Amino acid sequence: MFRKRPGRKLVIQLVRDTKESILEENGLLTPDRDQEARLTNGSAPGSTRKRRRQSGFWRWSMLWLTVLSILGGTLAAGLLFLTRLPPPVDCPNISPLSTDSERLYCAQLAAQSGQLEQLVAAIRLVQHWPREHPLYSEAQRLLNEWSQMIVEIAQEKIDRGDQSGALTALEKIPVTSPLYPEARAQMATWQQEWQQAQEITSQFKDALVVQNWSQASKLITALSQINHKYWNVYRVDALLKQLSMEKEAWQQLEEARELAKSNQVEQLATAIALAGKVNPSSYIKAQAQTELSKWSRTLLDIAKTSFYSEDFANVVAVAERIPVNTALYQEAQDWLY
Repeated sequence: MFRKRPGRKLVIQLVRDTKESILEENGLLTPDRDQEARLTNGSAPGSTRKRRRQSGFWRWSMLWLTVLSILGGTLAAGLLFLTRLPPPVDCPNISPLSTDSERLYCAQLAAQSGQLEQLVAAIRLVQHWPREHPLYSEAQRLLNEWSQMIVEIAQEKIDRGDQSGALTALEKIPVTSPLYPEARAQMATWQQEWQQAQEITSQFKDALVVQNWSQASKLITALSQINHKYWNVYRVDALLKQLSMEKEAWQQLEEARELAKSNQVEQLATAIALAGKVNPSSYIKAQAQTELSKWSRTLLDIAKTSFYSEDFANVVAVAERIPVNTALYQEAQDWLY
């Protein structure tokens, strides 16, 4: 006799279970048939319930796996959308149809350079937005920031003595800017102080012309009180140097005058040389030139006297003392040849 093989029975049972599961899922196995199939297949009720639980577990697992796959795909698509950069705005050629957010972006981009022209261009893009505009608050904040930058640029210009450039810069701040009143007040102050400083400088020059050193010093002190770096630092320093130079030039001329009083050839020649060294930028230079010509004429008169006295050696010695940079130089040369 042949013995039944356990493996063959197991295979047959597995085929029956699979068939039963398929029929049950498709609704082809009724409860009676289900019971009959179980009796026929020799399966126990506990075994069937176990198989049903396993089948339900796998179905739910597949469902959740599908849901998670859909959610994962949606999330990935959303992240891709959010991280994808929008097309760049062509700010140099921004269109009248561009959105206001694009205009604000371009305005911020332009203002980053800190240059006056770019700041003005940025302000023009947002200065006319009404209060009802959704971006009005942000635009006003930026408008205030950019206006402050223009004020700083204007301050730098006026500190360098460029009053015209400073006022022109402040005029670029629009009436819609929070800093507009402050800018206008600053313009008026600068104009008033600038006029005052110019008047002081003019009076200072007048004092130098008449050698009123005391008055010139007082005017320098007054100029140092002007609330402008250009005037109270740079110009005050320049005027102090000019005052010192004028005093030195005057002292040189006074010394030359004292020497020339003797009407002696050597002293006259020394006086002429000293007067010739007077700084050409000084106000006293014109007086020094007049005195130099007078003393040169005196030397020529001495040379003429020597000529008529037939003291020709003295004629040459005196005529050679006339410097080249005088109007009488050519006449002096005539006595030599």
